[in-house]
Amino acid sequence: MTIYVESNFILEIALGQEESSYAIELLSKAEHGDIAPAFPSFAISEPFATITQRDRRRKAVIRSMTGLFEDLERSAPHRHIAESLNPAIRELRNVYRNEVTHLKSTVKRLLHVGRSIELD
Repeated sequence: MTIYVESNFILEIALGQEESSYAIELLSKAEHGDIAPAFPSFAISEPFATITQRDRRRKAVIRSMTGLFEDLERSAPHRHIAESLNPAIRELRNVYRNEVTHLKSTVKRLLHVGRSIELD
């Protein structure tokens, strides 16, 4: 049986979103030969653009927060606030790398068991 998937299927798995367990189950079934996924070629590239766009927005927020934290660090009564939130900034900087790693893994799995279909 052929199932047709698109970019949100890939993003669900790569980002571990709400419906990811269902998408993972389908991908596992495909890896066991129970189903055959088919996808338009843009479904492979679109998730990379989505993750890149999300990273740009995160970086803008990080720049803004970093400036606010620098101001707080200069104020003795508020320094502890900046110090307690700085680890969150470090974690946010790692999100993109983690998302891309999971996305590449997901795409590799899908390419191994699925087939690209032309849309015209």
